[in-house]
Amino acid sequence: HIVLPGVGSYESCVEGLKNSNLLDILSKKVLEAHLPFLGICVGMQMLSSQGFENGIFKGLNWIKGDVKKIKKSDKNLKIPHMGWNSIDIAHPSPMLNDITQEAYVYFVHSYYVEPLEKKIICTETTYGNTFVSSVAYENIFACQFHPEKSGKSGAKLLANWLDWLKKETLILY
Repeated sequence: HIVLPGVGSYESCVEGLKNSNLLDILSKKVLEAHLPFLGICVGMQMLSSQGFENGIFKGLNWIKGDVKKIKKSDKNLKIPHMGWNSIDIAHPSPMLNDITQEAYVYFVHSYYVEPLEKKIICTETTYGNTFVSSVAYENIFACQFHPEKSGKSGAKLLANWLDWLKKETLILY
C-alpha cells in the first residue's frame, strides 16, 4: 500500500516526486499493480491534471480535472481554510463506513480539486463555496482534509483504510 501525504505547494510537491524519481514507481505501483493508495491534502491535489498555485503546473493526471483556489465569497472568509469543517457524503465508500453525514474533519488548504468525473466524488465540504473533500475510484482514495488530525472521524477513516487493506477486492466504487 502507498500513502502520499502532502505539505507545501502543488508545484513543489509534484517536482519533489519527479526529482526523487518516484513518479514512475508510483504510477507503476498504483496504476498498473493496483496497490491501495491513500492521498492526503496536497497528496490528493497532485493526482489532478493541473494546478494553478503560483502558475500553471502539470499534475499526475490520475484524476482528470484541475486544482483551483478557494474563492473568497465573503470578506470575512479566511484563506487558507484552516480548522474543523463538516463533510457531506455525496457517494458512499467503504472508506466512510461508520462516519456520519456532516462529520467534522480538519482542513488546512487554500486550493481544492475539481474533478471532471463526478462519480468519483465521495464527500463535499462548504467553505464559502462547495468543494470536493474526498474521492474514491478503483484502488485510490484521497482526501483534502487531514484524517490524522481529525479526531474520531479521522481515526475511523484510517481504521477503514486498514480494514480495506485486508480485503481481497480493491475496488472502492
